[in-house]
Amino acid sequence: MDTVQNKIRLFSVLVLSLLFVIFSLNCSEENSSTNTNTDPNAITIQGNAFQPAALTVKKGTTVTWTNKDSYAHTVTSGISPNPNGTFNSNNVSANQTFSFKFDNTGSFDYFCMIHTSMKAKITVEE
Repeated sequence: MDTVQNKIRLFSVLVLSLLFVIFSLNCSEENSSTNTNTDPNAITIQGNAFQPAALTVKKGTTVTWTNKDSYAHTVTSGISPNPNGTFNSNNVSANQTFSFKFDNTGSFDYFCMIHTSMKAKITVEE
């Protein structure tokens, strides 16, 4: 009987250990995909998304987008798929940046002209 109980205890410990490892890996992956920019006016382009997708800044602020994907994106003002001409990065290659200074208040929708489902918004306040 002791042998059966020992096997059950060993099995339980192994299952709990495995669950701990799986949980730890999931936490690591989740943390590595979050926006780690310390600049509150920085936007990361990663996973075919703008992160954060909504940002509020003060008038006169320069916002910088950094492409962390391995392929090009654009940062183009307007409502997808129609640019409005306020700003356009053209192609931003992997690990490259684009910056734009917001001198006017209002809401500025933008998208990627290559991947038109990528959409986000900048709100500029006084």
